[in-house]
Amino acid sequence: MRIQQLRDMLEHVVETYLEMHKLYLRLYHYADDTRAKLLLNYLQQQELVQSQVLATYIETSTKAMLDTWYENASVVGLTSSYANIYLPANMTTDQVIDLHLQLDSEVIATLDNLAANSLNHKIQLALKTLVNSAEIKQQRLIHSAARFDDL
Repeated sequence: MRIQQLRDMLEHVVETYLEMHKLYLRLYHYADDTRAKLLLNYLQQQELVQSQVLATYIETSTKAMLDTWYENASVVGLTSSYANIYLPANMTTDQVIDLHLQLDSEVIATLDNLAANSLNHKIQLALKTLVNSAEIKQQRLIHSAARFDDL
């Protein structure tokens, strides 16, 4: 049984966004395709913004909320394998999007799990807001990428 504070788990999610940023930067340098490079550049900027938004959220949240303890809730494993993720140099935008959706969905599922395990309604609502925001960004990315491929 593992007990963690909300603050620690959210800080781990911030680290996860930063690790995703580093992954996309690394893949950017390997990519041959111009469109894949543009997409990777966009994704690395988005992950940096996501980490900053969540860090600001942590800084502005009440101490009581952040000090809430969770039993059997975990964010461990989100960043464990990013250094081992590679795509071929001839990666396509579809491969990049698939990778991003897989990684981003793991983060969203973790936040959604935290919300589901929250006994405090305000914390649950705040976490659900983060989840909804992330899901909307995912949908926008998919629609934008589809339009990008049509060009």
